[in-house]
Amino acid sequence: GEAEEPAKIERPLAADQRAKPAVRLASAPQRPRFASRPSLPGVQRKYRMAAIGIVAGIVLAGGAFGIHSVSKATVKIIPHTESANVDAAFSVGKGAELAIESMRIEESMTARAKAGGTQDISERAAGRISIYTAYSADAQPLVRRTRFQTADGKVFRLKDAVTVPGAKTVSGKLEPSFVDADVIADEAGDTYNIGPVDFTIPGFKGTPKDGKFYGKSKAPMSGGFVGRATVIRDEDVAALRKTLERDLKAKLDAKLAVQLPDGFIVPKNASRYDIAVRSVEPAVGSRADSFQIQATGTLAVMPVGRAELERKLAAKYGKVSGGSDPSIRNFSELAVVADKVDFTKLSMTVSAKGNATFVWAIPSVALQQKLASAQGSAGRTSVFMSFPQIQSATVIYHPSWWRFFPARASKITIEEEA
Repeated sequence: GEAEEPAKIERPLAADQRAKPAVRLASAPQRPRFASRPSLPGVQRKYRMAAIGIVAGIVLAGGAFGIHSVSKATVKIIPHTESANVDAAFSVGKGAELAIESMRIEESMTARAKAGGTQDISERAAGRISIYTAYSADAQPLVRRTRFQTADGKVFRLKDAVTVPGAKTVSGKLEPSFVDADVIADEAGDTYNIGPVDFTIPGFKGTPKDGKFYGKSKAPMSGGFVGRATVIRDEDVAALRKTLERDLKAKLDAKLAVQLPDGFIVPKNASRYDIAVRSVEPAVGSRADSFQIQATGTLAVMPVGRAELERKLAAKYGKVSGGSDPSIRNFSELAVVADKVDFTKLSMTVSAKGNATFVWAIPSVALQQKLASAQGSAGRTSVFMSFPQIQSATVIYHPSWWRFFPARASKITIEEEA
């Protein structure tokens, strides 16, 4: 390579400063071989100086070769940019101006809150019992509200009609059969909150079925209460539901941010949330200090490729022809909005408005290769001029005092500046 001053090229690019002529060291003359060397002082001085010159030449040449092998160049590029007020709309869908994509994300959440109401409550205890029969092999229907009584006279009634299956005959003997059923206390109050107990059926008293049909509870009865208590109000549920929907949407958005493929954006109005409440427990009006809501959410979106949209806008508003596809440096400042959104047909119209700054990417590898093979500063100037994506270029040498441009692409670094 040739020695040069630091180069800065702007469009139109100025040629690099002329190279300084390279200085070549002539080889020292060979010392004649004598059978015997004269001992004259002048002759000794002459050969001593020649030897020193040869050694110095070798050292300088080796140093130059070493520096040249490690020398590098950094080319700082300011890419070509254009600004334009864009206002364009494109159809999105199958076979439309922009390709359509669709995504569906699901999430579920449970939220809990305190109940805020108080009122006078009168509630009856309830539970579940097993109803047995060893009377006969015939099934026995029991009507709704059939009474079951404890030994101390507390009465519980069937919530719904049931049929007790007939007893089974095993080795000639009847073995009891049973059915489980829900019961509720005949009166309100916590005195009916009793533990596991046996029940008789007062309706069979004085008949052959008395004692042959009976009930047993395996778990305590609960829920009996009379007095003023905290209850769940409609407004409590509405407030918690609003908070739950907000948090569920935020969770869906966070999941979308992770799953959205690189290079895609979701235009405004190109998303749809569906929130469904699955349960409220306990129910509104129930006596409870707190309650919870379970809900599921779905987020449907139709993203578009950012690069594809940028190409469409550049084709409409950009003035540079040839070269690489441009990007929009301030893309986030544009208003990209979807209209006529149809999630069933997967179609919409996307508009982009605002002041866009188009910037053309530099093909670094191709530029490195062309610069490495260019002949002198004039050749490199021609290389820079051949790339319409380049607005200006500055060459920085490493080390700074070594003005030789590398002849290997791997020794050239391309840096883009805003």
